[in-house]
Formats: sequence, structure tokens, C-alpha cells
Amino acid sequence: MTPDAYQWSPMAAMVMFGQTCRDVATIEPGSVLDRYAGLLDRWMHRTTAMPCEALNRVVQDGCSKHELRVGQAGKRELVSDLAKRTVPRDWLERHWPEILTKKHAQYVAKLDGVAKDRHVAYTGPSCALVLAVLFDSLEEIDDRLAAAHAAISQSKDPHDESLRAAIAAFKHGASLQQAGRAHGVTVGHLERWLRLLAQGTAESASIVACA
Repeated sequence: MTPDAYQWSPMAAMVMFGQTCRDVATIEPGSVLDRYAGLLDRWMHRTTAMPCEALNRVVQDGCSKHELRVGQAGKRELVSDLAKRTVPRDWLERHWPEILTKKHAQYVAKLDGVAKDRHVAYTGPSCALVLAVLFDSLEEIDDRLAAAHAAISQSKDPHDESLRAAIAAFKHGASLQQAGRAHGVTVGHLERWLRLLAQGTAESASIVACA
């Protein structure tokens, strides 16, 4: 696959290079795996990325709904425990054997971490499985993600002076977390600035010039 392919949507790249998924076994309508497959199909056709913060919010709401914990320490169950009970065993044996062999309430980082981490790149299938386990329909998942995305997009930006001060601190060697804490700016806002900077937008350029 050429570097240019990464500018296309996942589905467009697959069609262009003739790479398709293998046939899957019959999936019961309305099951966890049906939702999982449906999410992946929809996501393959997306042309924009879903912010990690929106995913975190939705997953944490789902965990709260099922009274699951999101942190590593604790006695309450996790998403991986719910998956162990609701996802067919033969499918887990093939794709997630660590879920089958885990102890009760034992943290499985590459699945349970989806509920909390914003700075780890979790795969689309991992995120889709978590959402499919937590919620009952694709429509509910889509609605929740869209609402979370809208709420984040409409959130008020921090004062320009605070953002500029945090950017200056980051440029002088502080980590994103340190710079944000020192000047009352969220890491999410600093990450947005870095994203704009990487894209070379005018908005980011003006902020950088003042920092």
C-alpha cells in the first residue's frame, strides 16, 4: 500500500487495493457481535476521525450504566468481565484469549483501557468491541458519540492568555500535562493546538506567533 492510501477513507483504500475481509460466520441479529460488526462497517466508511475524548465520555457513561469500574485498581467488574459473559466463547478463543483466561475483575489493559486512556492509540476493533458490549444498539452508540462530539466541539476555549502561556511552557520543555496544570488549560486544548500546528492552519499559526 502506498503512502497516498492513508489520505483515503479505510473503505476506499480497501476497494482500491482489492483487500477485503474474510467471510465471517453467521452472526445472530441483535447480538454483541452483530453490533460489533455493524460498528466496524460504519467506521470503515467514515471520512473523519472520532475524537478520543468523545469516545472516553461515551464509554465511561456505559461503564457507569453497568456499574463497572474504569481504573486499574478496585474490586468492581470491568468491561472485560462483561465481555467475558456476553461474547461467544469460540470467538473470544480466536480473537481475545486473554479475556477468557483472566481472573474476575482483573484489568486487561488493551480492552479496559479504552474507558479511560486518551494518550494510547487503541485499535478500532478494540473500541468497537467495548461499545458493542456496553450498549444495546448501533443507533444508541451513534447518537451518544455524536452528542459527545458536539458537546466537546461547543465547549468554551480557555482564555487566550492562559493558552499562550501553556504553549510557551510546552515549547520550553514542560510536558503537555505539566504545562496544562500550570496554566489551567486542559491537555485536550493543547492537543488541539498541536493538531492545528501539524495541519498548518492559520489559527494555530496566529497562536504560535503570540506565544
